[in-house]
Formats: sequence, structure tokens, C-alpha cells
Amino acid sequence: MTLSVKMKFDVRGRDVVVLDELVESGKTLKAIVDRIQGMGAKSVKTLVLVDKPCRTVELDIDYVALTCPNLWVFGYGMDSKERFRSLPFIAVASDEAKQGKWGDLFVKDDISEK
Repeated sequence: MTLSVKMKFDVRGRDVVVLDELVESGKTLKAIVDRIQGMGAKSVKTLVLVDKPCRTVELDIDYVALTCPNLWVFGYGMDSKERFRSLPFIAVASDEAKQGKWGDLFVKDDISEK
């Protein structure tokens, strides 16, 4: 994976914490961690809000707030088709919402119980 953003500060010899709201495949977070380590960081820790079990790359996450089943989640900083990022909670999309029918948007189940 190629990262196109340049770092705006020098991480050599520093302890770095990388924050991400959602980890699915893990490809992007791994690429960022690898880049920061390659730039000479003293240590790199990862912190994620939502971790999904569908990861396709080997990646150890140091701090996880919530482990979620492989569901379509959004809100609290995560968007759904560029919408709903500012919801003050994490929601699970219903099957209708996944098809673009926003009338019945949320699944009623608590994702922590799945």
C-alpha cells in the first residue's frame, strides 16, 4: 500500500500513538505503523475505537475500545456513504439502509451482544 500523505513532523526517537476509529482489513493502519516505524520512531502504539474480526493482515492493536461483529457500523466519527459521521453514538445499518433506502436506518440490536 502506498501512502500519499507526508508527515508534518519528525518522529525519530519519539513514542507515537496512532489513533483510528475503525479497523476492518487492517491494511491502512498497518501501512501507517510500518511507515512511522521506518521513520525511526522509538515506539509505535495503536489505539482504535472499533475493531472488527475480519482483519486480513497480521496486525496487533494495543488498545481497543470496542470489538464489533462484522456489521456495517457508522456514527461517532465513522461515515456511511459520506453521511451520519456526526452521530453521537455508533449505529448498525439495517439491510434496507445498506441498499440505499434510508427510511429504516438502524438495526435495533445492541452490537455488543452479538
